[in-house]
This record gives sequence, C-alpha cells and structure tokens, in this order.
Amino acid sequence: MTHPTENIPLLMEKVDALYEDAVKRGKPFTKLSATRDKIIAERGWKPAASYIDANFDRVLTEFKIVYVPKVLSPGPMFVFPIADTEGEYNYAQTKPLLGSPYYGKKYYRLGIEPTGPQWLGNSMRAIRTIVETGVAGLVEGPFDWLACKLLFPDSPVLCPLTKRIGKDHQAYLRLLGIHTLYFMYDNEADLKGYDAARYQSRDFQSIPMMKCHNLPCPAPDPSEALKNYDTAQQLKTLLKGLR
Repeated sequence: MTHPTENIPLLMEKVDALYEDAVKRGKPFTKLSATRDKIIAERGWKPAASYIDANFDRVLTEFKIVYVPKVLSPGPMFVFPIADTEGEYNYAQTKPLLGSPYYGKKYYRLGIEPTGPQWLGNSMRAIRTIVETGVAGLVEGPFDWLACKLLFPDSPVLCPLTKRIGKDHQAYLRLLGIHTLYFMYDNEADLKGYDAARYQSRDFQSIPMMKCHNLPCPAPDPSEALKNYDTAQQLKTLLKGLR
C-alpha cells in the first residue's frame, strides 16, 4: 500500500530541522548517529560493527536513509527514499516501528509513486559503478540491500523492492549495459528465494549477452548475515568478488 499524501521532500526537511534543533540543544546525537544506532539495535547488527561502522555515514548520506523518531509523524520509522528517473526523491519505502500509525505492516510506501521501475540504491554514484563494471546484484529487501552496501559500499547491488521483476526492470538493466546479473534472494529453508531467482534467470534468457547467476548468501539473507561476525566476513568477501 502507498500513502500518496505524504510529501517526502517536506518530511525530509522536517527530519533535518528536528535533528539540527536537537544538536543546538546539546543532545548527544546527530541525524546520522541516531539513524546508525537505531538500525544496529533494531536489526541486531552489533556483531558486524567492525565491518560496517566506518561506512555508515557515507551510505546513509548518499542514499538519504534516515530514522524518523516518534515525535515526528509518521514516525517512528526508517525511511529509504527512492529516486525517480529525474533523480528526485518523491517516494519512499519505509519500515514502521512500534508507535507509528503504519506499525503492523512489514513495509509501507509513502509519497507519489514514480512511473517506470522502482529501485532502491540507484544513486548517480552507484549507477556509474554498475555501468563501468557491467555487473549488478539484486537482493529482496531494503535491509538486505543496506547490509551489502555497509559491508562494501562500492558493491553493485540494487533492490527492486519486489521478488518478481518485470519487463520495465529488465529494460532498465539492459539500458545500463549489464553483462552479468547476480540474484542474492533470501536463502530460505523452503527454497522460495532460490526458486524466485531461478525463475527470474529464466526470464532473462531472452536478453542477449546477459549472464544470470544465483548467488547463495552465507546466511538466510544479507541482513541476517550481519548478526554474526563470521557470516558478515563471508558476505563481504562474496560482494568484493562480484565481477
């Protein structure tokens, strides 16, 4: 579901003003540090701190990810802004937390839905890397994507926000000139993630010069990998080897 009346740029302005005021009042946190600490606590990523701490500010800033506290509606929630084809952020995937009016929903979309395929992670810098290498990896959820970027910020990972990517997504990937596509879908016991990756690879068989591979995560998914030091290390090595 999407709440179309939420103005994402205005929400981001209010969030910035809220944190700036907190800093002026001597609060011991900033927008970046509050978002980082809340993500680590909520996702249980402390075991991977030595791998991800140094990358948090860069990734949060580049992709405009923020924690909206409960004092500002529709918080508390994490907001993952999604760029449209013009590079504007008028739409967002959110993770509502207890106290949010949208709490109870696993994820919730806010703002004006853009035309065309939706991607999390398509900043200009990220797309430039993908175009230069001709390689991209796809993951299922926003925290899976964030886990990958925190481990290795230059990893060519995108999140289509859906398990079933359509022809618009395929056309976008062709436009980027990708020659190798990796599916790192959830490594679930029921094999749903594996099956989804297999079906997606079959859909891409009609695209000349694009090879598709299923890339098993060392944990049930990349977010889960950060809950353990060893699996975080394994995932980082895996991401650095994408080529």
